[in-house]
Amino acid sequence: MSNQNLNLKISTPYGVVFDGPITSATFKSCEGYITILKDHISIIGKLYECEITIHTLDNKQIKYNIGKGTFANINNDLKMITSYCSNDIKQTKSNKKGDVHLQLNKVNENGCSFTEMTLVKEVEEN
Repeated sequence: MSNQNLNLKISTPYGVVFDGPITSATFKSCEGYITILKDHISIIGKLYECEITIHTLDNKQIKYNIGKGTFANINNDLKMITSYCSNDIKQTKSNKKGDVHLQLNKVNENGCSFTEMTLVKEVEEN
């Protein structure tokens, strides 16, 4: 076993979306869902569209929707090349009756930062 951290790099046609040390990554491959941990056996495979769950060294959980692509884990270096990678679209109802909020978080063209939009729709009460 090595003392080296597991490092994840997610690349898209628009750039690098994530690059840093992690404790684990769970995603869908051709064999079904797989979790890669530190010191995992070397593996190369096909990515399917899915939600990837990343656990960082500071115990944070990050989720992205990723497209089809490939992945390789060799010597604690997990690399993914995917057609896209973005955050979830979340819809929630506010405390005010009739207000609907739509929040969209996504990776920008450079694949590094996020844009947040909020839509508020007021519904007339009868």
